[in-house]
Amino acid sequence: MVDSEVNSSWRASLTVEATVNVENEADWTVATAITGEVLYAGDPVVGADVFGFVEVEGVWVTALTAKTKADGSYRLVGTDSTKQYRVAVAADGFVPGFYDGQPDIDAADSVAHNATAVDFELVAL
Repeated sequence: MVDSEVNSSWRASLTVEATVNVENEADWTVATAITGEVLYAGDPVVGADVFGFVEVEGVWVTALTAKTKADGSYRLVGTDSTKQYRVAVAADGFVPGFYDGQPDIDAADSVAHNATAVDFELVAL
């Protein structure tokens, strides 16, 4: 499998149940959010896909998505205070993964609806 196919097939396997897309940065201050940054060798990764998963009847489904900005930051906006989330990132040319360096969703650490510094340091393919 070609490197770009790894990320494409990994992203395609994610089930999207709902998406919140905030275009206006001013809206970010009023909604609860999970925030962090995505870096490679200390530099920001622009345009990485970040996914927030929630567990529904024993199955992890994608509840929120975001893309990283020019500074590598992201915000998963519109989180539910009654839920715990697992966060993943995927970007072309990098190994996809879950928060806290975990390789899969079952091993990933859960984060609260308003967690900050949910950061990723990516590894090149």
